[in-house]
Amino acid sequence: MRVEAKEDHEGQPIQVELKSPMSERRRDVSLREVVVEGTLKLDGTLELDAKPDLSPGRVKVWMSPIPAAEGQPGEGLVEFVERVRRESEARGHRFMTDDEVTAWIEELRSDDDHVAEAYSQTPRNP
Repeated sequence: MRVEAKEDHEGQPIQVELKSPMSERRRDVSLREVVVEGTLKLDGTLELDAKPDLSPGRVKVWMSPIPAAEGQPGEGLVEFVERVRRESEARGHRFMTDDEVTAWIEELRSDDDHVAEAYSQTPRNP
């Protein structure tokens, strides 16, 4: 190993460690870490945003959540609702059809008459 004196960006002396070609070869085959962001899916799989620069084989994964504003840039209300619906359907939630929604609305409207009728029959305090 060789140490060489150099200057930093302000002209201050610093020492730089120069490694032998043999140690460079060892570093190339050594293990290294790569940071790649991705999305954890409901089924537990991980979808990466980019292909990691690693050789194929087993890897160890560390995960930490990314704040929503950073994790889903530019997600507006429509995109949010669509994403929540997709995630809910993936979990097995079933949404009402147009006919079911129409029938439910009609049922709610018919109940208004019952409420108004019951309210009108309630004695009032003078």
